[in-house]
Amino acid sequence: DSIRGTGVTFGARPDSAATPSLLSGEAQVVDVYYSVPDVAAGTADLAALSAAAEPLPTALDADTTAVTVVRPFLGMTKLATVAGDTIPGSAVAYQMTVTNLGTEAAAQVTVVDSLPPLVDYVVGSTSETLPSGISVTLEFDDGTDSWTTSPASEGCGAPVGLDRCVRAIRWTLSAPLPATAPDNAAVFRFTAAIR
Repeated sequence: DSIRGTGVTFGARPDSAATPSLLSGEAQVVDVYYSVPDVAAGTADLAALSAAAEPLPTALDADTTAVTVVRPFLGMTKLATVAGDTIPGSAVAYQMTVTNLGTEAAAQVTVVDSLPPLVDYVVGSTSETLPSGISVTLEFDDGTDSWTTSPASEGCGAPVGLDRCVRAIRWTLSAPLPATAPDNAAVFRFTAAIR
């Protein structure tokens, strides 16, 4: 699709490139970008590269490399467990598990969960179980999509220890979620109380 590098210019065709003169034994790094269409994971293709010296067209070098489509595939489960009867004040524990079932690490994973209208967030109840080397950025929203809310006891008129302002929670992973078990899953938890 494109060819880039220091001192590289396009040649006669869009898929060719010219470099400055090189002396014997010198090398030139050229980056080649190859777009992969939306095809099934595991699909393979060959990218062929060839190089020729302009003054000596008979001096030719060629190489191929296999290009195999790999991609992440995320699955998610969510559980809500009520402690005791579903009456005002009862705790509801929420747990979301995100698993990468694909063939490549999943980059820029963000998990967002909204709180149902008739529950209040239990301040300080969020937790995560993450693969080694991954941390999260935790953010809260009050329903305005600003993601600047800081949970506080008695927020928006909630009882002590609860915050009624928090309407959504967002976890953003600091690194890609691997595709290899057992490190391909992340678990996110928080607790709410029924109003």
